[in-house]
Formats: sequence, C-alpha cells, structure tokens
Amino acid sequence: MDTRKRKELVYRTMHIGAWARYFSPKTQNQRELLIAVDKIQRLWWQNEFHFMNRLESIERSKKLAQKKSKIMGLEYGKIVQRVEQAFKDIAQTSNEPLSPVGLNELMYGNDGVLTKAVEYGRLHAN
Repeated sequence: MDTRKRKELVYRTMHIGAWARYFSPKTQNQRELLIAVDKIQRLWWQNEFHFMNRLESIERSKKLAQKKSKIMGLEYGKIVQRVEQAFKDIAQTSNEPLSPVGLNELMYGNDGVLTKAVEYGRLHAN
C-alpha cells in the first residue's frame, strides 16, 4: 500500500473514530472499534523509513513495512464490521427493527458513516 492510500485510510478511521465516540452505544463493540482505530493510527507511522532507522537491511525494512500495510487493510475490514454491529446495537437499544436495506443506507447511503469517511479521507489525503 503506497503512502497516499495509507494516509487516506488513517483519515477515514479518524472520522469513524469520532462517530464511534459520540454516537455508538457504550459497549464492548465500541471499545473494540476505538482500539482498532487507534491501532491503524499507530501503524501509520511504521513505514519502511521508520524501520530503516532501526534495521540495517533495506529488504527487511521493506518487508516489515508491507506487513504493517497489510495489517492496516485487515484492521479496516474489522472496523467496517464493528460499525455495522454498532448500528445494530443502536437499533436494539431503541427497540426499532433494522432491516438490511436500512443498515446499508446508514452505512453506505448519501449520508452514511462510511461514505462520509471515504469522502473525508479523499479530501485530506491530498
């Protein structure tokens, strides 16, 4: 993953983390969502230049940086699942049914959380 994509992913998670802090119910899911967001922000600094300061082998530092980039992508997938669970928790606490179409609209619709996060990431990654 190149630097621009990594930066965009970090900005996406900033938006999702802010949403999770204020709108998600205070459950284990919210805690795990915030932990995943913080993990991506920590991994942002671990690129090949970070490892070159500590390792003598350039190939090893590139390999470690690629591994960290892959972990960032996997963590973002977990974040998307946690956001879905947060919407289900919100629906459960408000005693309103949440259809799959409604969930999709809340996540990916015009005003969806993930749609806004992608826009925020694209805007600030440049």
